[in-house]
Amino acid sequence: MEDNAVQVAKHHEDIFKIDFISTIEKHPNLLYADTDSSYNYFKVPFNKYDDMHRTVDYSQKVAKDCNIKYRNVFDTILKERANIDPKWNFMDFKSEVIATRGFFNTKKFYALAKIWMEGTFYEDLEIKKTGGQILKADTSIVTLEFLKEIYDVLTVRVEFDTLEKIRYQIYNIIKKKYVDLITKNIRNFNFKEFVIPKKWPTKATKTVPTHIQGAMFYNLIFDDQLRPGDSLLMVPIIINKNLVYKKYQHYQRSPYQLQNDFIKDKLNIISFPSDLEFSDEKKQEIILKLQQLDIRIDFDRILNFNIDMKLAAFDKLFPKGV
Repeated sequence: MEDNAVQVAKHHEDIFKIDFISTIEKHPNLLYADTDSSYNYFKVPFNKYDDMHRTVDYSQKVAKDCNIKYRNVFDTILKERANIDPKWNFMDFKSEVIATRGFFNTKKFYALAKIWMEGTFYEDLEIKKTGGQILKADTSIVTLEFLKEIYDVLTVRVEFDTLEKIRYQIYNIIKKKYVDLITKNIRNFNFKEFVIPKKWPTKATKTVPTHIQGAMFYNLIFDDQLRPGDSLLMVPIIINKNLVYKKYQHYQRSPYQLQNDFIKDKLNIISFPSDLEFSDEKKQEIILKLQQLDIRIDFDRILNFNIDMKLAAFDKLFPKGV
């Protein structure tokens, strides 16, 4: 005779089939779900853009129907057989946000174009963003504008109505626009557009951070006086380390100028003062000095930081072959 534990296990399998969670997750209407919320896809039997109020009413009806079905499962199965106390455990679906379109990339990385939320209608669509790089402080001015255009295409621009059109607009049109913009900014020394200002801390640190190494290198080759407390613009560079090392091997005049070992082994950035005015005369002075030392601005690293790394986060939105 089977013991009670075996009977309970078999009974559990009758209610919740093996792999039932993975089966649910493959449902064509389910976009995302966790313990807090469920995002589902339903085809609306009318043009959802013609009458936003009608769209909201329909969405609330869908939420109500879902709620009734889930509550029915709760009342007929879970409450009786899963040792759940209805006082503490319940399910309730409500349409807090009605979105015309949105995207989900990873957990807590999504955007929705809201038309309604908790009784408020947004005639001009309001974008709800969570988790994306567009909210983070470690993005440059160029990157913020780049991401805003991507979010706009993914959530608002309804004329891009297929994955193929969306991908082409993002990866061909928008990316090219910002690659060209970064190229122009590099040529014009508009570093503030594509780098993130950093402070030289006033307190001593155990190691010398990269942006401070870059400031000390700037002091060395331009005989300048950047100091703790100054704001810096850290620009990636490619250098001929042997040439620079030989020229400045015995040159260090100040503790705020870079030491020889850093030049030889680790140097790949230069930090300009963020308040530097790049007049035509100053640009020529800097260009000439960099040419003499065989130093080039590292376009590939700048592009990777501002564009490619950020764009990679959206790759998984598109199936292979799209």
